[in-house]
Amino acid sequence: MQLIMEDFASFKCNRQEIILSLQEKYFRKIINGQKRNEYRFNFVKGKSKAYIYLPKDKQCIVGIIYLGVPVWHSVESASKVYSECGYGEYQVMCDWLKGRKGCYVIPIESYYVFKEVITKGILKQCNEFNAPQTYLLLDNRPHLKALVHKFEANIQ
Repeated sequence: MQLIMEDFASFKCNRQEIILSLQEKYFRKIINGQKRNEYRFNFVKGKSKAYIYLPKDKQCIVGIIYLGVPVWHSVESASKVYSECGYGEYQVMCDWLKGRKGCYVIPIESYYVFKEVITKGILKQCNEFNAPQTYLLLDNRPHLKALVHKFEANIQ
């Protein structure tokens, strides 16, 4: 569900802010309603507001997804959730989790796509930015957090 601007205030409360690296194909699936959960081996403990950083060719922040509380699932449980959501076969998730004990299943509550992206050039103006492999906590990077907030306010 895409948020309208008036709904933002209710979603901002009590969320850790992060920059989340996400492949473009998965971001498109979120926008198209084909992806309702995110799956991660490591993640923040509570609800989060994730600024979506598309790596590789794009290298920019394209929007926000609001994520619910992550829940740890065993390989079997995560695979069951994955297949029941219609993402693919049970075995696909089992193969991805091979050699691990499980993963976090994180519900995607809503999203917002920016009208203009925050480019890597803009992000690099802050020495606290480095392209995340998984995610960056913004609370640990006050200058980067201020920079992202500044551009978020200007591009909505």
